[in-house]
Amino acid sequence: MKSKVLKDLSDHASRIGLDVNLVQASGGNISWKDNGTILIKASGKRLSDAKFENIFCTIDYKTLNKSQIVETEDFSKLAQGVLMPSIETNFHLLISQPYVTHLHSLGSIALGLIRNDKIRNYLATKEIVSIPYARPGVALAKVMEKFENFGSNVLLLNNHGIVFSGESINQIEDLIQNFETESRAFLASLPCVESLPDWIQILTGGVLTPDEGVFLGKVPFIKSEIPHGNSVSINAFGEVVFPKNFSEDRIQMAHFYVRLAKLIEKKTQVSYLENSEVNALLGWNKEIHRMEMAD
Repeated sequence: MKSKVLKDLSDHASRIGLDVNLVQASGGNISWKDNGTILIKASGKRLSDAKFENIFCTIDYKTLNKSQIVETEDFSKLAQGVLMPSIETNFHLLISQPYVTHLHSLGSIALGLIRNDKIRNYLATKEIVSIPYARPGVALAKVMEKFENFGSNVLLLNNHGIVFSGESINQIEDLIQNFETESRAFLASLPCVESLPDWIQILTGGVLTPDEGVFLGKVPFIKSEIPHGNSVSINAFGEVVFPKNFSEDRIQMAHFYVRLAKLIEKKTQVSYLENSEVNALLGWNKEIHRMEMAD
């Protein structure tokens, strides 16, 4: 049974990981759990590599109660092998459905940056639960468990991404396709307002998500004709210019956020992470581990 589940998870991971509008670099994670055991993507591993190498940890969590699941900072002691479990293991264990897929997708991040009645009404109509931003890991698990309906099949994580859960991989993949198609259509339908920020203003206004901060730094984008430090420059012609020796992961991440900003430009104000939160993420040993594994 476990070998078939592992193959199915690997196929699922590979399909998702090859779509840069669903997940970038080593972001996102998937899991399957049964009878006190969970298979979950390891920290720093890429979903797209699932067919070529083992990207999953096996964790025996039978001895943990709900409070311990929420409060555990590091599940490594319960894991088999040397791979470090995902930062997000806590909420994967909290959600009751056997299959859980967490993505940093174009539609979900765009929706999760906007705070207005149109978005709230849209999410309510689609029965999508909106979860306030919290740092990945224990902090996020604590916030999620406070929601009576956090067991919903679709959880939108503000300034972060989205979580899908279900009884099968086919169910989750249908949820993903429907969500992305419908959310992008909804965003396209929003009227443009000249006084609202354009894509360059959105990108240079601050850090939008944890992954943007971790991969692109405290100042991800700047307006400049030439690169400065580790920031991605946007010149007067709207061209994106990368610093010398910028890794493929960082280039992929930057292009994703350009697409994201262009999707919502002139349509909304957006919310950014606080500077203190960005500093905390960049100094967190778990995020440092992910960055050390990036190319």
